[in-house]
Amino acid sequence: MLAWQDARDGNLAELYATAVSPAGDFLVNGERLVFNDDEEYLGDIAGDGSHFGIAYASDNLTGGDLDLWMALAEEDGDRVDSDRVDDLMMDQKKPRLVWDGSYWAMVWCDDRGVASQYNVYFAKIDPLSLNIIGSSELPLTLSMTYPPSPDIAWSGAEYGIVWNERETTEQLLFVGLGADGTVTIAPKPITTDYQRSFQPSIAWTSSEWVVAWAGWVTETNKGYWMTTLDIEGNKVTADVQVDFMTEIYEGEASPISIVHVPGLGIGAVWQKVVLLNQIDIYFQRFDYDLVPMGEPLRLTTSGFNHSPVLDRDGSGFGIAWSLGNPASGGEFPIVRFARVGCL
Repeated sequence: MLAWQDARDGNLAELYATAVSPAGDFLVNGERLVFNDDEEYLGDIAGDGSHFGIAYASDNLTGGDLDLWMALAEEDGDRVDSDRVDDLMMDQKKPRLVWDGSYWAMVWCDDRGVASQYNVYFAKIDPLSLNIIGSSELPLTLSMTYPPSPDIAWSGAEYGIVWNERETTEQLLFVGLGADGTVTIAPKPITTDYQRSFQPSIAWTSSEWVVAWAGWVTETNKGYWMTTLDIEGNKVTADVQVDFMTEIYEGEASPISIVHVPGLGIGAVWQKVVLLNQIDIYFQRFDYDLVPMGEPLRLTTSGFNHSPVLDRDGSGFGIAWSLGNPASGGEFPIVRFARVGCL
């Protein structure tokens, strides 16, 4: 399933979804998931085998804060339900979602302690009420003035969570949580030799965590990197540079996304600034040692393409992204989709 923000019919940015066929065809023109007068910001989408959960932040346009919500949809995109995950009055944003076999688990950042002082939070979500379960809500960080971008994955027994923390330099941290949401691996740094490392993506391979991120070592050496971690969060491989560039376009969404295909390695998709007003989308497969399998596949050759996301099924990868510069004024981004085979 594919979900996106949509301002059709004069509405604010509401959420829509559609099922996508194996051939890459949209089966409907978008089912509306949210019906209110607020403005929604899509965070993440995950499946439980029969439904899809969509995590998003909603601007009630009164207090200026974003509230954390979740919607539930059928596999064809039909809306089942939506509800507020948390009703605290603060700025909650950048939710990421995973299904652990019994419950939804979500990470996000908010400034509940002091305005504009952000923490990363974790919570388990009841699959029926879509509300936080009991006392499962857990702060993972100290307050930061810069809102971090967390991500989460499930190993079958534990959650792996990564985020970027900017104090003097911006580094990535990893933390492990047990199935009950208690900390099993205290936060530990993944990147220490970079001026900046940010907007990470994490996946589980059945034996290791894989983490990808954007960043730069120096002002002239920017790009995307990947590394693998053991179950304890210790590095297994040295950092591998996925791509090199001199500029990185930083939007709200992560510029790189990874997914694991059992037995076939890691798929990665990213955006790359090619010219002043041109950003293209690239795809690459890697083996379990993070060695590239073939050459990168360039999916676009013109336009302002950004915010790529990646998922897979039994026969290939599905890749979606936005086309259009939201800062250009009058240019409304559209959603593009492509399928890439596993072989």
